[in-house]
Amino acid sequence: MKLTDIQQQQYDTFGFLIIPGFLADEMVQALRDRLTEMKTEESGEANPLKHHGRLLNMFHTDPLHLELFDDLRLHAIATQLLREEKVRFLGDEYASFSTPADWHPDIIPNSPFESLKFGFYLDDLSHGGCLRVVPGSHHPQLAESIQAFRNSQTPAPVIDYAYSCMTNPGDLLIFNLRIWHQGTANISGTHRRVIFWSVGQDHPEFNAAAQGMHKTSLRGNADDPWPQSILENAPRHRLEMLDVFEEGSAKQKALVPSS
Repeated sequence: MKLTDIQQQQYDTFGFLIIPGFLADEMVQALRDRLTEMKTEESGEANPLKHHGRLLNMFHTDPLHLELFDDLRLHAIATQLLREEKVRFLGDEYASFSTPADWHPDIIPNSPFESLKFGFYLDDLSHGGCLRVVPGSHHPQLAESIQAFRNSQTPAPVIDYAYSCMTNPGDLLIFNLRIWHQGTANISGTHRRVIFWSVGQDHPEFNAAAQGMHKTSLRGNADDPWPQSILENAPRHRLEMLDVFEEGSAKQKALVPSS
């Protein structure tokens, strides 16, 4: 999948991009069902409308999410937007069931690498629960101005001039990890199921952050084996995205024979 020049320019300028209808209806429903099942197993709550918080670390435990992770269209989009052939996985995949969240960027404005987050929206969020962003706030000068504005009083002032990313089931939202964003509150009696994960350029500081994420995501340290489900029948680009550990470590060596 190749993005148009306008899509690339929109992402570069504003820091986010929405691709409508990225997931087929059948995949949307399958992911809804599986997420609801997994959250019910985790929480013991039978009523899906009462699910809240996050469901963590799905792709190495669930085949359906691994199938989504391997979608070559995503790899093509990431390499184009990041202008990087060797895309790396940050290790922070999760499903979000509820908001709100206060305004924040995911990384500091002057980080030395480019990175982005994929958001796969499975429900209609046009009435609540959508993400709001400050267009262009991934650029360091604007990001620093927003931080100064937020620090100017207590409690922090409201950001009125944000864009609401109204999405339909199956839409893909992509945003720069530097952009200022906020999750809005769910409407009572509605679902909010969104799958997120992040990727970035092959850079020592990004890879170090990814190592930490993999450790907290129960995939272990550099010298712990990868879960077999990750390595079995893995396509080349999956192994490449996981290659964030030092040369000679157990995790790095496990990726070499198949890469």
